Amino acid sequence: MPLYDDALDRLQQEFYRFDRAWRFMAGDTKAVEKRYRPVAIKLLRLAGIPDLSIHVCGANDPTDLIVCGHPVELKISRPKKKAKHGLYFQFLLRDHDNRHRLNGNFVYCLCVFDSTFCPFIIPIARIGSRRTIEITSDPFVYSGQWALYRGAFDLLIEPLL
Repeated sequence: MPLYDDALDRLQQEFYRFDRAWRFMAGDTKAVEKRYRPVAIKLLRLAGIPDLSIHVCGANDPTDLIVCGHPVELKISRPKKKAKHGLYFQFLLRDHDNRHRLNGNFVYCLCVFDSTFCPFIIPIARIGSRRTIEITSDPFVYSGQWALYRGAFDLLIEPLL
């Protein structure tokens, strides 16, 4: 499902200046997630999920969002640079000693680059015991194992089983 329309264009323009400034700063992960959480919620609304079905959880809650009854972990990444491979996006799911457990049914990974947003909705069952998820190229043309879940908002709309 392509996410190109006027509302998304306005959203991209709104965050353009912010993203250009933050792109070159070593950012605190919590600050990045706090800044881009409204963007993630607006993308859910643009995908056709009703407002009443989106619940933002508090800081001490085990999950970040509840969407259509599904607990969802929100992970946001700005691009990193590898010497030979160019840009990539990395989402840290667990600590180095695997203490943090993923809570919920899905991980909502949002790639942010030059005020462009590319969402991946990945079921936790597919992640297994991985510590990180990497999108190793431009997320819009990425063809790796997570490409199936690019813009897969329909997974969130399906009823709980």
